[in-house]
Amino acid sequence: MLKKTVMQLLRSKLFFDLLLQQQHSSPHIYYVYVDPKEISHISLLPGNSYRLTGPSAAYGAFKGYFDLIKKPFKKDAMYLTIEELMRGKNWSLTPHFKKIKKKHGEKRAISQFEKIERLIEILSTEGYKSQYELGRVDITRKIYHWDVPLHEMIIGMDRNGKLFRIIGGRHRLAIAQHIDIPVMPAILTLYHRNAVNMLPEERRKVIGSNGDFSSFE
Repeated sequence: MLKKTVMQLLRSKLFFDLLLQQQHSSPHIYYVYVDPKEISHISLLPGNSYRLTGPSAAYGAFKGYFDLIKKPFKKDAMYLTIEELMRGKNWSLTPHFKKIKKKHGEKRAISQFEKIERLIEILSTEGYKSQYELGRVDITRKIYHWDVPLHEMIIGMDRNGKLFRIIGGRHRLAIAQHIDIPVMPAILTLYHRNAVNMLPEERRKVIGSNGDFSSFE
């Protein structure tokens, strides 16, 4: 009951508006390349929270407390699961497998872990490819009036310039951190105005074309 109440609060429009305060006069969203290990936290605001995605999404630099509603990524269930798998632990012995099996059945749990295994193999052999490189840039989600690649990770930046994951790519991020992928693409949509001068060096302002998400090379 308490968990349900907390989730309703995190999704509520009123709560989100309390977290967000005055917007910077020149807001943008950026396509960035970052070291996966620099994404140190994961937002506790659900991906379907008011104004994180969709036509009403907030973007750019804001004051407020939105950047404090997060936890260390190393404490996230997916990070811990990848850590166990990389150490050779059997699927069936991981808490995450047991949780999926209990909630959705063994078939669903096996399917999820087969997907994780494939991702580990792909990222280990081919590196981390962007949705543009994979030819999936036309499969999109809405961030205000921009269409951005659906499966590209969306990140934020807190008042100290630390990056945190908002939505998407949780499995890939955990794997990338464990196998030392040096750089990965992401979409930076929401950042604290106190850290505007700490934006990632490799960045491109999103203006509304597929080329926004092409390689920096």
